[in-house]
Amino acid sequence: RGGRVRPVSIFRGLYSFVAVSRPKAAPLSGVLWYGHDCPHGTVYVPFYGVQDTVPKSYLVGLQSEFNLDSAWWAFNFVNNWVLLKFSYMQPEVVAEQRRLEHKATSLVAKVDAHAAHLLEHGHGHKGREELIKYLEEETVHFAEEVVASRWTLAFRLISKYSGGNIMRSEAEEGGCSWPGYPKDWLALTNYGDWPGSSWSGPWPNEGDSTVHRQVDKRGPSPSTFIFSGFFAILGLVLVLVRFQRTRETGYQTLL
Repeated sequence: RGGRVRPVSIFRGLYSFVAVSRPKAAPLSGVLWYGHDCPHGTVYVPFYGVQDTVPKSYLVGLQSEFNLDSAWWAFNFVNNWVLLKFSYMQPEVVAEQRRLEHKATSLVAKVDAHAAHLLEHGHGHKGREELIKYLEEETVHFAEEVVASRWTLAFRLISKYSGGNIMRSEAEEGGCSWPGYPKDWLALTNYGDWPGSSWSGPWPNEGDSTVHRQVDKRGPSPSTFIFSGFFAILGLVLVLVRFQRTRETGYQTLL
């Protein structure tokens, strides 16, 4: 039993949005900033209330079926992959998020200015149709750019962070590193109890923030051979005893 405070950016969030009402900007008074999946890993994209279309990728997708044509899956995949090494990958996600949302803010300012010009010099219904067409072209194009950039980020994270390694390049020395785990985290496990007296190499410096892998190159110890031989002989004895009992049972049956 128990419960936790539910944050806005809950890990299983499917989408979120910020609805902005601007009465003085009519007919562009309503702007919806929509983001797929968890808020901490999404990019909020602006859509105007008067437009009739959005990108097709924003309308397709099932949670039960992975789909490269779905905008939701682009964000959901990245947010799940990031969980493998959150402290390393999330800063890259945030950097991309800020870049695109800054671009989105500039886009809205540009669209608002041009829309005001169209409204001022438009001609009735035709002018309104021209305005809506312009809004849709700008916002849909930007939304598609965001989805494409999210898949690009996804593929980069897959190759860079895999198997506990950080792969930057095969062409240079040190292009691949293994960051290990924080010492505070290792202290909560029994990691420090292994390998006991079999250790032969130097311990990492106490000031290191991470503990790296060490390899014992001495090979099997004599005690390993002793224990292996003991269990092999014990197994052979048990097989012989069972075989002897089987023979005795067979003789009794014949009599």
